[in-house]
Amino acid sequence: MDSSSFAGAFGSYTAPVQTPSPKKEAPARDAHGVLPVAIKTLLAAAAQCEQGDDFRIFGLPASKVIVCGVVEEAENLPANKLYRVKDMTGASIAIKDYTGYCAFAEKGSMVRAIGEVRLSEEEPFISLIQLTPVAEQSSLAYHLISATLAQCECTAGNPSKALDFTPVKTEQPASQQAFVKQDKLMSEDELSSAISNPSDPLANPAHPSMPSCALAPATMSL
Repeated sequence: MDSSSFAGAFGSYTAPVQTPSPKKEAPARDAHGVLPVAIKTLLAAAAQCEQGDDFRIFGLPASKVIVCGVVEEAENLPANKLYRVKDMTGASIAIKDYTGYCAFAEKGSMVRAIGEVRLSEEEPFISLIQLTPVAEQSSLAYHLISATLAQCECTAGNPSKALDFTPVKTEQPASQQAFVKQDKLMSEDELSSAISNPSDPLANPAHPSMPSCALAPATMSL
């Protein structure tokens, strides 16, 4: 039996065609999650909102925001705590603490606040959820860079892109936990070193996503 008749006995063989499975797209969000913002940007967005409506920024509602700055005024009342915090844009906002569990922040201290924006007749304010002391000045600059990055991602070609900077744990050890979006930024230690030694190439390593304005955050105006 020759090879042709042998092949005919078993029929021809055709390799199966593998079709790649379609990629599943994440469902579109209709609101921001926890969003870092500059106070000046927050106040400008609040001015465009009608009283009684939900706070909207970059085209979408924002349930929670993060601000970081220096406490200019602090009042510890029996029922609540009242603050006025000013960030590196030069703008300030009132923060009201009705939680009962956040420690009191003294005037002149640096804080990182997470809360919900409330629109009132007098002025917008933040209803506090969490208040964290900040020890290093570079943390204020780092927050401003994060807020600038969030604004760029929301407004560059997609004015209604929803963002969520809620910290989430990864599978790495606890000492190496990563946070959402921070992979695009320098760490606070790197940023602090770069600010204190801007002319030292060893203290200011090249970073692929480090904006040129990061070394002079105090001059930024959003």
